[in-house]
Amino acid sequence: PGDHLRGRNLPPSEVSIAAWGLRQGGSPCRFAHNDTAEPVFGLCFLICVRKPVFICVLYYFQRGKIVTRKIMPGAEPFYWEGNDIGCLLVHGFTGTPKEMLWMGEYLRDKGYTVLGVRLAGHGTSMADMEKTTWQDWFGSVKEGYERLRAQNKQIFALGLSMGGALVLHLAAHRPLAGVVAMSTPLRLNNPFVPLLPVIRYFMPRMPKGEGTWVDPSIEAWHIAYSHYPSVSIMQLVKFLNHYRDDLAEISIPTLLMQSKTDNLVLPNNMEMLRALLVHAPLETFWVEQSDHLLTEDAERTKVFQKAEAFIRANATL
Repeated sequence: PGDHLRGRNLPPSEVSIAAWGLRQGGSPCRFAHNDTAEPVFGLCFLICVRKPVFICVLYYFQRGKIVTRKIMPGAEPFYWEGNDIGCLLVHGFTGTPKEMLWMGEYLRDKGYTVLGVRLAGHGTSMADMEKTTWQDWFGSVKEGYERLRAQNKQIFALGLSMGGALVLHLAAHRPLAGVVAMSTPLRLNNPFVPLLPVIRYFMPRMPKGEGTWVDPSIEAWHIAYSHYPSVSIMQLVKFLNHYRDDLAEISIPTLLMQSKTDNLVLPNNMEMLRALLVHAPLETFWVEQSDHLLTEDAERTKVFQKAEAFIRANATL
């Protein structure tokens, strides 16, 4: 992997380093982490078509903090040590830390400590994701928070899409200096969502369709799963219903950013969030020449500048 994915000056804890898929010395280790540990034993019967021979195979697979499932190249988490202000960056549903990489580099160059987490079940395989719950995804965010808290005096959490919802949920349950939520859903724009408990048996993975980038050159850069696992969409719906009740508890500075031309999370989601964030000192920021993935699309530099200005204005160090 290139130098842009290499965390530097990592804490000496080998456990912490291994858990985040980063080798000491800075080179990412492409192994999955933080997926719920649950050994499963079973018996497989393979049937040969030409010869009716039954072959018994005992199999074992484990989802644990360190497993042999390899991370997709380019989907590694990232970390840079800077000043005493830590920035926790959280990617979206079926995405990878690479969605947040350019933002991470921008904040790193401004002197901040930056950690881009990889959510449980993401960046490896859709089969991995199908075994996780929204609590596992939030668990990855909490682990990233605890890592930053151990070495930084203030923490800002920044999330994209579902990552925005996760950092808002974090803001209701952990001390933060501020939170930035970009393209954040409160409800899904799909009439088939209520039918998923039935649809998932006939269509276990939903196609995403073609990308709608304003800057089409980004499509080759972007790394994510090609489909939405249906059971994972159901988990996302559960989470969105759950975190809605937390929004009134948030009382820290909050920045919401949204594109007026977002085709995935419709712009009215930001208005709904505003109505529920009744106790948070709130800022909103609109862009018009980007689609859903604000951290990668055409106006990303404008998004980065606004986020950094928000952090600078609300940091007290």
